[in-house]
Amino acid sequence: MQLPEEFTNLKWMGRGPHENYADRKTSAYVGVYESTVADQYVPYIRPQENGYKTDTRWLTLTDDSGNGILFTGSPIICFAALNNIHDDFESPGKLSQYRPDAKTANTHTIDVKPRDLVNLNIDLGQMGVGGDDSWGAIIHPRYRLLEKKYEYSFRMRPIVKDDDVLKLAKERF
Repeated sequence: MQLPEEFTNLKWMGRGPHENYADRKTSAYVGVYESTVADQYVPYIRPQENGYKTDTRWLTLTDDSGNGILFTGSPIICFAALNNIHDDFESPGKLSQYRPDAKTANTHTIDVKPRDLVNLNIDLGQMGVGGDDSWGAIIHPRYRLLEKKYEYSFRMRPIVKDDDVLKLAKERF
């Protein structure tokens, strides 16, 4: 979903403070973290999805006056909140083959410009990143999404500056 750029303040209870994935989270401890949406961006040399957080119990996005939205997982969710949409990180065509136009056709870090919005992705999880070696090893089975059907849910509600987010996040669905 896309939210107004004013919802720039991010707080969450989950793994952090840095990005983490199903197979890349041993250094990301569960805790309560605060940051900004702008600080979630990771400028990989080849632009790609980034800033993902796993095992999240709740998150808030607020404006500078403390008004915003609380998202609560049932029981947990994963998310990414960025000032970019996913298409901003994509290069057209196949990257795995030689292309004579690669220098101009491929997206580079300098091509990624923040947008005047907050793009929030909430989901149950992602397949692992893989990359155990430099020869293209496949992702370990426990980090793949192999089921045919998954279900998850989350609640979203408005909050104001003086709300007790910890109390609101504990309310039953």
